[in-house]
Amino acid sequence: MIEYIRGTVAELTPTQAVIEAHGVGYALLISLNTYSAVQGKAEARLYVYESIREDAYQLYGFSTHQERDIFVLLLGVSGVGGATARMVLSAFTPADLSRIVQTDDVRALKAICRAERREFTPDAMIHIYDHTDDYRDVIHGDAFDVGTQALAANTLRKMR
Repeated sequence: MIEYIRGTVAELTPTQAVIEAHGVGYALLISLNTYSAVQGKAEARLYVYESIREDAYQLYGFSTHQERDIFVLLLGVSGVGGATARMVLSAFTPADLSRIVQTDDVRALKAICRAERREFTPDAMIHIYDHTDDYRDVIHGDAFDVGTQALAANTLRKMR
């Protein structure tokens, strides 16, 4: 497993960074937030998520642990793959996602998924709420309390 890659920024586009480390160029799919963090830098450290499938081996790169951990959380939602999770992280910072979950702003996530031609269902939000304990430090520290989680989950269950 690759934890991170640190090296020279050989190429950078809004969707991909190529980091050269010890003579090897690693192509990593990135969010717009990571693009903004790396843009203009000669060297970078990107935290890695490896996606190994039968037909593809892809590396996703993130400027922070927090962004990578939220990506993993989003992948746990049924029907959300790497492209959709990356789209969500391109549209929202981890702090934005914290606010969305705290304020039960389902519309914000649905808008992004509609642009991706995917449906972000109330069940998907329930998954995120149900796993916020696992990611308490990931999604903006102590921002989630048990009462907020319960209220949000109950609201979403009513929307089914």
